[in-house]
Amino acid sequence: MATRLFRGFVFTLSAAIAGLYLFVAIRRLLSGAAPDPIERALLDHAIRLAHLKPLYGEPGPHPVSIMPGFPFTVSVLVQSLGPAMWEPRLVTLLASLALGALVLVAVRTETESWTLGIAGAALAFAGSGVLAGSPGVARPEPLTLVLVFAALLTLRDIDGALGAIVAALLMAAACLTQQFAMCFAAGGLMYLAIQQRRRVAPFLLAFAVFAGGGYIALSQALGSWFNFYASDLPLAAMRLDPAGFVHLAGDVVLGRMGILVSAALLSLALPAPPWRGTSGVWFWGGVAALVSGTIASQSGEIGPQSLMPCVTAFALLGPIAASKVAEHLAAWPGSSRLGGERVVLTVLLLQLALYLSAASPTLL
Repeated sequence: MATRLFRGFVFTLSAAIAGLYLFVAIRRLLSGAAPDPIERALLDHAIRLAHLKPLYGEPGPHPVSIMPGFPFTVSVLVQSLGPAMWEPRLVTLLASLALGALVLVAVRTETESWTLGIAGAALAFAGSGVLAGSPGVARPEPLTLVLVFAALLTLRDIDGALGAIVAALLMAAACLTQQFAMCFAAGGLMYLAIQQRRRVAPFLLAFAVFAGGGYIALSQALGSWFNFYASDLPLAAMRLDPAGFVHLAGDVVLGRMGILVSAALLSLALPAPPWRGTSGVWFWGGVAALVSGTIASQSGEIGPQSLMPCVTAFALLGPIAASKVAEHLAAWPGSSRLGGERVVLTVLLLQLALYLSAASPTLL
């Protein structure tokens, strides 16, 4: 009875958070609110693509590094319906919903629990809405992460060279949408090197062709300024910033995300290492997210949206790790599976509460 009550409460709270996220995002989409600078830049790039104009030009006083993947997606709407600010916001909202669905599917697959899957999706919505910028603001991170986690799920579920090639294609598309996807490509490679070495060569070769060849083709098609915006500008923004790293590690990872990170750390003590087996792909995804966040913390160009990879990766990895730890402890004499499930649900409820406590009163 107590376990059913816990499940019902987690499901209700998760549904409420997802509904609130959707409400805030749709309200911004329909409100005609003044665009953020990144939103205006994304729409301007999409308009240029839709009208077959050069995507990149000589930089102004405050240039922004934008890869062509997101503007290309928005340009399809611009061509059909004309330019409007709701179009990049709609693409972002749909990508965020698809990302939540991917988290749900991945957690459900690993834990065999719909409740934990729904809680994982709610953690992704709550964390990104509170830590990574206001819901509904157009940005390329959600679309990039959809491609990234679709690639990792492909590596997990599709065997042989075919799965490696499809995953490499998705990962290459992610890298041409946002540069941080390179960290996840390395994470996927580490997973294959440990779990299925025979698939390393097909993945590496396909990724080199799709990502490297795509970059060269875009450089030729979009002109010399593409290299400036895609690589020179992000590299120029890098600097040694210990305060930025301390903020990421202390305030965000160990503070706002501390419960999920603690669950992941506890899983390191299990007899079966979390980086092995099919579920190891999510462990390496978490490592890649931390590397991505560390790099972003040393950039003067990137804002709070850079936290989205960490938030999403641990919204997926945290419930899986907590479930595995509880299963191991439930096998001890005197323990019970239902008791372990209640502990896992309590952990996720505490993390949701921690996210909600960080929400700004102006969010609504």
